[in-house]
Amino acid sequence: MNQSGYGFDYFSEGAATLDFFFNLPNQGYSIIILRVEGVNIRVGDASSVAFATSDQYGGSQRVSDQVRNDLGVIEANGHTYFAMTSKAISRLMCGRFSGTTLLVMSCNSLSDSSLAQAFIDKGAKSFIGWNGSITIVHDDRVFTAVTALLTVGVQAGSAVQYASNLFGPDPIWGGTLSSYD
Repeated sequence: MNQSGYGFDYFSEGAATLDFFFNLPNQGYSIIILRVEGVNIRVGDASSVAFATSDQYGGSQRVSDQVRNDLGVIEANGHTYFAMTSKAISRLMCGRFSGTTLLVMSCNSLSDSSLAQAFIDKGAKSFIGWNGSITIVHDDRVFTAVTALLTVGVQAGSAVQYASNLFGPDPIWGGTLSSYD
């Protein structure tokens, strides 16, 4: 991405802690790519889209956040993790994004608009994600194209339209790419 004037910071999967996400708006990124495990979960009485953090769940940790249903819980790969929900983004993230575009490489990240709207309400310019399940290979192909377009100044909606026309829905699971702004 350096040819287009963008810097690049890589964080391994173990770095995706709750504190990492809570402080993400203050980092000043113009584009954020999140490759996270995304699912539809129940939080309190409602169903919501959420994505896993690398913090393993503990019933005695972040008790007030759990009581207020700000955090979710996800089981993945035989472990239980805290999950970022729209409430966590709205209530627990510090600061505001500055016109950031978020690319969320996870199943169901836009199966409803709750996560996207929470990021937009925190100052993000746009949110790009999937409305259903996807394979990793398709996810990589599509987001490679979208990222290349965004870094040369193409707007999120146009980048998504182009990549969607080029690659179509996921060939196995049928998830389609969408943008929300």
